Amino acid sequence: MLKKLREKLIGQPKEKWLLALALVGTVIMSLWIIQGGQPEASNESNELGLTIPKGFLIVPLELANARAIDGMISHNGIVDVFLSKQNKPMVENLRIVKLESGEGALFGALVPEKNAGLYQEYFSRPHLRAAVRTLNSGPTKFNGLFESQTTLTQIEIREN
Repeated sequence: MLKKLREKLIGQPKEKWLLALALVGTVIMSLWIIQGGQPEASNESNELGLTIPKGFLIVPLELANARAIDGMISHNGIVDVFLSKQNKPMVENLRIVKLESGEGALFGALVPEKNAGLYQEYFSRPHLRAAVRTLNSGPTKFNGLFESQTTLTQIEIREN
């Protein structure tokens, strides 16, 4: 196809060559402008490999059954958190992330920023246990920690 176009243009006057060159240049410039409008992939990597929603923080979550949960969660997950010897979870549908560490299974919990200090205190208890839920579970619900509070959060995971 290009060979036929070249043959046609060779036999044409100089103005047709200039017109063809201008057309090709316009297409190239248009593609360059369109490409320039898209955000570039950032070389700056987030240490956790995820985007934390505005108004939220990741706090450490210490679990007595962390080793078992470690095998069930690859990057992020949703769990119910229980105190030992209690049937009702203190937190339902808690969004957690698996933290990379050479020390074993570590997790972080996505919590509202305004109460992050109190959540850190609750989540550092040695007898907390977690049960894994499906990723399409409902919003996070904190039972009995403060007033019963529901939050809807989403974590975007970037593959490294």
